Amino acid sequence: MDIITAKMIKEYSESHKKEIESLLPELVKKLVIASNTEVRNHRFPAGDDIWSPGYDGIVYSEKETTYVSSGCSVWEFGTNNSTLDKIEADYKKRTENSLGVEKKQTVFYLVTSKIWAYNTTITQWEKYHKDWKQVKVYDAVILADWINSEPTVCAWFLAQINKTELYSFFTVEKAWDKFSKRTSPLMVTELFLATREEKIADFMKRLEEDTHHIIVKSYTRVDALGFVLSLLKDKDNYSENVIVVENEVTLKKLMEISKNQVFILMFNYEGELINDNNRIIICTNNEAVSLKDAIQLDILPKHAYETALKNMGLSDGDVYDIYCFTHGNLRALIRKIPGNYIENKPDWADKDSIDALAPLVFMRTINVDMDKYIVEKLSEKSFEEILNIYNKLSRIEDAPLKKVCNRFVIVNYEEAWDVLGLASNQLYYNNLINLIKSFSNIIRTNQTQYIRSFKDFDRILRNLFLNLVYYSYEISYDIKLICTQNPGHIFMN
Repeated sequence: MDIITAKMIKEYSESHKKEIESLLPELVKKLVIASNTEVRNHRFPAGDDIWSPGYDGIVYSEKETTYVSSGCSVWEFGTNNSTLDKIEADYKKRTENSLGVEKKQTVFYLVTSKIWAYNTTITQWEKYHKDWKQVKVYDAVILADWINSEPTVCAWFLAQINKTELYSFFTVEKAWDKFSKRTSPLMVTELFLATREEKIADFMKRLEEDTHHIIVKSYTRVDALGFVLSLLKDKDNYSENVIVVENEVTLKKLMEISKNQVFILMFNYEGELINDNNRIIICTNNEAVSLKDAIQLDILPKHAYETALKNMGLSDGDVYDIYCFTHGNLRALIRKIPGNYIENKPDWADKDSIDALAPLVFMRTINVDMDKYIVEKLSEKSFEEILNIYNKLSRIEDAPLKKVCNRFVIVNYEEAWDVLGLASNQLYYNNLINLIKSFSNIIRTNQTQYIRSFKDFDRILRNLFLNLVYYSYEISYDIKLICTQNPGHIFMN
């Protein structure tokens, strides 16, 4: 990933001399913490505290990383034009008076916001100065490399020098780390890659052919994004070089300053796909009908989904319950076992037409050929209007229902019940009474065209009373017991 350049740091240092004095210590502090998880102690006065006496920075680390030594290290910063003079002066000052620091056990870092441009190379200069355990010089070139290796710090620094809202982007590896924590236990790659060998081959072919933009579609954008991240996170040539972007503001800025870069979009993007300098990977859902030539992902088969859940460490019982709750929908999975991402309700909860779901929640399943009369009595709408609403709802990303042959089936009874507010609402009771009256009328008048068989009649009633038992806790135990023994006999007496 190559976003920040040495030239950018140098030019900002020259045009914002006062700002860089306080920004440089804060930048290095963030880099030290981000790149080393075993920093025991650190001190980097920044902002108004840069004039504090002592070293500009002190670090004690348990381990060595690419840019930070193990053990004790001290840091001095410089931002003026006479880079070598400043470094020489700082070195002489601290070597003559180390302020109680044991030099032979301490690494001395000299950091400048300028580009080293002298006949003596940095390596040669470091080699000539042997009073400390080790001496390291970091100029704008090394700083740029370090910044680019830490996407969160890179985003922060980019926001500072552009005086704008915080940018947000990651490497594929770090994006996957964040993404997989949406559930607890963590999501595994099998949730996105199992049984999709043909789609994987298609995606990699397009990526290796330098296709300008690649569109991946699935029933949810979560699935499409998980597919791309799972696929690329372990591929060395992509995991650290492809940039995962969280918002459109960041994308526009990165497009402006980058060339030959691949961006994965974590947000819903409907902008122009034309950009000669960079490539984009769009992860979207099936509602994005305007995006053509997409790699279309099908929902995982039940066995693959359940195997992936077991690989997450879930028990057989948990896997069964979760499948009943989610029917393979990843958005529902995130709500069921949330991790670092809390999604309190499904998208469809905000739709104006959700009351039309009530008949389906009551009945659990609606037969398009056989249940017209019952549905109309419950909904007080025409059957055609209800079917139109159901067809629209079945096409959204986080659909509350699905169509199987000639039947509509509720995807998640518990969630639908809660969203509609039925458990604590008189609505269920009123509709149940109306339905009982409707059934009684059918039986008394022998209107067999509305219910084709007693078996079908018993199916509808049994589903209604199952809901009554499991979700409507305010109904008395005696009524529940009577209803579940043989619901059909109530209307035959």
